[in-house]
Amino acid sequence: MGLDQSMGTKGLQEWKSSDGSKEEYEVINGFEWRKHARLQEFMTRLHMKKNNVEPSIVNGKQSKKAWTKVEGYIYPHQFGEMKLESSDLDELKEAIKNGYKEYECDGGFFWGHEFQLETVEEYREQDLEAVETCKRMIEGGTEVFYGESW
Repeated sequence: MGLDQSMGTKGLQEWKSSDGSKEEYEVINGFEWRKHARLQEFMTRLHMKKNNVEPSIVNGKQSKKAWTKVEGYIYPHQFGEMKLESSDLDELKEAIKNGYKEYECDGGFFWGHEFQLETVEEYREQDLEAVETCKRMIEGGTEVFYGESW
């Protein structure tokens, strides 16, 4: 249980149920991550900026994220998926090169915040490859998306 992330193009995937019926659903194909907290923090802030979502006040301090209170629990801003532009990927590349230093995550266990520094190192090469590949795709006229699921 927790955060799964993907970046790439949209495509259809078929799912076959135990009764033999088939369904198709849309997925983002390309690069995948599991509990990459600082990538998620970057994308959350990017989504908020693109959609004019203001950070909330949590415990008397302005949070970096928007928060929603549901049944007594506080959850970070969730957005599902977001279309990326080349300039977004330029910003992401700078964040990667800087070790995501400005994107410390306090999103909790389900984001993988407790091992976020290790994850930054573990995924560094994949992050850079994803940026370069997705930039080429955008330059070639293909739409690129980032998605989160829980």
